[in-house]
Amino acid sequence: MGDDPDMEYVRLKLKMDTLPKGDGGDPGSVAQLRLLQAQLDGVKQSYFFREKVSEAQYRLERERLNSEALKAMLRGLSDSTVVPPTPSEVVSPPKHRPPDIKPTEPLKKNMDIFDDESNDEGSGGLFGILQEIPATETTASGSTVRLLSMQVPKHWSGRTPKVILQEMITKKDKHAVANYACVSGPSRVRRASVTVCWNDGRTQSWSMDDVGCPDLKQAEQYISTVVLHALTFPALEGFALGGTSAANTQTFFRVLPPVFRNLWDELEAKRRESDDAINRASWAKLRAIARMKLESQSKVLCLECQLRIYLTRRTVNWEVFKGHRRRERWEAYTKYRLL
Repeated sequence: MGDDPDMEYVRLKLKMDTLPKGDGGDPGSVAQLRLLQAQLDGVKQSYFFREKVSEAQYRLERERLNSEALKAMLRGLSDSTVVPPTPSEVVSPPKHRPPDIKPTEPLKKNMDIFDDESNDEGSGGLFGILQEIPATETTASGSTVRLLSMQVPKHWSGRTPKVILQEMITKKDKHAVANYACVSGPSRVRRASVTVCWNDGRTQSWSMDDVGCPDLKQAEQYISTVVLHALTFPALEGFALGGTSAANTQTFFRVLPPVFRNLWDELEAKRRESDDAINRASWAKLRAIARMKLESQSKVLCLECQLRIYLTRRTVNWEVFKGHRRRERWEAYTKYRLL
């Protein structure tokens, strides 16, 4: 078999066309026809065989050869037998393949390329042809993006985060719309964003900044889980409630695929840390305000005490002064009477 199964298919089909069909002909031709058919079946088993492309190329070659034979008959040539072209004469259509996609050794019949263990681990086999997606990637802005696999199990029959998110949005506002977009550009690490447009004119957006997925479907499921968690535990002003009441009523995350339940646990741990930080900051502000109030009150009390002491002293002094004046007046009166 040649290196190109498509060209080999065209050559064998053209060669079979030159042999008589049916079992009533020459035994040698019948045996040769069976051999060519067996070779053709082997070509069809090749991993790189493309039936539609090969059949279209065969028809073009068949028409070209028929046209040449007709021209030869019109010119009066005696030998009008058409000789099947060699693989080098068959013009193959342009192929969009990697430069090293052709195998170096002929493929065996009925061989499964995934079971081939002859290659060493360094070569990578068939999967070595494709370049692996890097575990981390640096964006144009300089941030590092981690690659996470969020593949939903093949036989998963439950609801996905994207479906649950749409149900939650519709329940909150039946006119709300969730729009998904790709924000990774030409990068192979795909990142997605979600924008929820509410009926009252508000819009909320979430996007994947430091995390990416191998494909866009996984990225949409990832960001849907993030939005689900954000809508379940909305941020409030002041003290964070901890989300205990919401956690008792919202149990849909338990029916998510395992990989998304793990993501939900990570988001929940981050939320609790954020709530603790918010509460600590609120308590610090309250302590500062209370300290200022206490300090001002203590100053007022101190002034009041000083004023009372001052007034008390003035009262005592006045009483003493009045006592002296009364005694002086009495002494003067007594002295006057004696005179």
